[in-house]
Amino acid sequence: MSRQDEGHTVLNLLNKSAAYLAQKGSPSPRLDAELLLASVLGCSRISLYVGFDKPLCAAEVDSYRQLVMRRGRREPVAYIIGKKEFMGRDFKVQAGALVPRPETELMAERGIEAIRNAEDPQRQVLDWKFRMVECAFDPASARRVVGLIDHG
Repeated sequence: MSRQDEGHTVLNLLNKSAAYLAQKGSPSPRLDAELLLASVLGCSRISLYVGFDKPLCAAEVDSYRQLVMRRGRREPVAYIIGKKEFMGRDFKVQAGALVPRPETELMAERGIEAIRNAEDPQRQVLDWKFRMVECAFDPASARRVVGLIDHG
């Protein structure tokens, strides 16, 4: 594969894609653009910036554009790339799976801390499980759960 068009560097494509995704209403356009390009290139996000001036070949650009267009139609990034990082680990994801949101990780961190500090950890775990089930059926309750953990 030959490298073409100096305008199709990693940094240039990230900038253009982030602007496009922002126009399409993505709440995290730069992160989305990075995750999608890292997926196409088979590298980490940090590698994108180490090689920010790397030109991409036409096939890489075309693959990336297809993913960015899917994200522009509001398809979750996790469905597009087939994985989602949660609590420092990657999990495989497919369309239709529930994808954890950033608030879910915050709730999990607070729950773990509450369990660690509990006088009766087994009871605290059981209480926490019921709260998480409540959140699964009523996402609006997530705020109440985080508040309950903060205030005991």
